[in-house]
Amino acid sequence: MKYVDPDGLRTTIYIHSGENLWGHTAINVNGTVYSFGRYGEIWGSSYRPSSPSGEGILFAVSEKTYFNDSFFGAHTSNIQEYDLKLTAKQEAGIVGFFKNQIDNGTSVSIKDSNGISRNAFKLENDYNLFTNNCTTLTLDSLPNNIRGAIGNYVSPFGLGLGLSKWDLWTDWTASLGLGSDWVETGEYHEMSE
Repeated sequence: MKYVDPDGLRTTIYIHSGENLWGHTAINVNGTVYSFGRYGEIWGSSYRPSSPSGEGILFAVSEKTYFNDSFFGAHTSNIQEYDLKLTAKQEAGIVGFFKNQIDNGTSVSIKDSNGISRNAFKLENDYNLFTNNCTTLTLDSLPNNIRGAIGNYVSPFGLGLGLSKWDLWTDWTASLGLGSDWVETGEYHEMSE
């Protein structure tokens, strides 16, 4: 998005592509990146990295760690960033959503291929490529009106397309003099936190 958050806070959705077949979605709220995936045990019909399900693992790490630690793959990805103009209350709602996920999960240590451990959380609901993945959890964290305006997607690619269209739509409303606040509180979308 092209609008500056009046509270000086920042919420950004990252869409990764290039490091694997599916891509990845993560969300950064004020310097903390929430990244959900199948980082733990995997299962399914093939029991291999391409299996569609496994333990749902959530990382909550600093933006610096996310982009500098090779475990997260940000250094090898093509990443499209989508800044969302949200109120402090909406951002607190996203943080609260992930806090609830963490509080209901189990603290775990995940080791990379070099044996380096990282703290994470095994969530109550397992990862599933088609129903509970990095994209769906990111969308679930957003306020209802924003999620409704962007649309429902299950893939990083689809979400990237939706965010691109939403970006164009918010630019269009601003060009009509409606301003970016119209997107959050306008006639066509009820505000819900």
